[in-house]
Amino acid sequence: MTDRNTAGQYVAVFGAVGGIGRAVAREFAAQGWQLALADRDLDQVRELATELANEFGVPVSPWGFDARDRSAVRSMLEQASAAFGRLASVIDLIGIAPVRHFLNVTDEEWRTCLDVNLTSAFVIGQEAARLMVEHKRGSVVMMSSTSAHIAHGSQAAYSASKSGIEALVRTMAVDLGPLGIRVNAIAPGTIMTPLNLQSVTEDGRRERLKRIPLGRFGEPADVAALAYFLASEAASFISGESIRVDAGFMITGIVPPTTESHEAPR
Repeated sequence: MTDRNTAGQYVAVFGAVGGIGRAVAREFAAQGWQLALADRDLDQVRELATELANEFGVPVSPWGFDARDRSAVRSMLEQASAAFGRLASVIDLIGIAPVRHFLNVTDEEWRTCLDVNLTSAFVIGQEAARLMVEHKRGSVVMMSSTSAHIAHGSQAAYSASKSGIEALVRTMAVDLGPLGIRVNAIAPGTIMTPLNLQSVTEDGRRERLKRIPLGRFGEPADVAALAYFLASEAASFISGESIRVDAGFMITGIVPPTTESHEAPR
């Protein structure tokens, strides 16, 4: 079933070829949205665009560039707007997660992580908002993480960047709300993207599962469903929020749920 009000509008997805990015792009395409997809690897973006256009019959425009490049971001959004109409929503999924002990993080690694994760979010958010204010409508969805709230070892730069995303989202929501633009973040827990499947060991997954009340890891589609909701008019009274998608991981504290908590009430 497709959305009813997609004509003359489009959604831009940055970081479109990652595990979550593909799921988000597919969710919007399935609802009939015109799409502008961007990532660094243009060949992969083109493959995804062709796949979605063929499967769902929607116009999809592929773009390949570094999202820290403001002129490239601006050019993409302006050209997509000329072709598709009003920019209804931007979903920013760009991010890297380097793992290195705090004492060994180099200046270059620190700057790169903050630039890729946080500076690109600023650039994308600002360029998108400058188009959205023309119509006094729009939604921006950015990607945070549970790492913005709890400490994982050897993730100093990543955690700092994701905390910065949430502060940026709140400030954007205050500044842009009077102009009709909503801004929110999603903070995923452990999502079984191809990258996580490769980087997290079986032992690590078993230990993490002990702290997840629902007893499973997330799938990219779980995040995509929330991204679609936050971008839609169904979320028209939600702004400045960071919503966790972690199956209760953050509420368990440092102790796994007890055996008794798994028993059904009698």
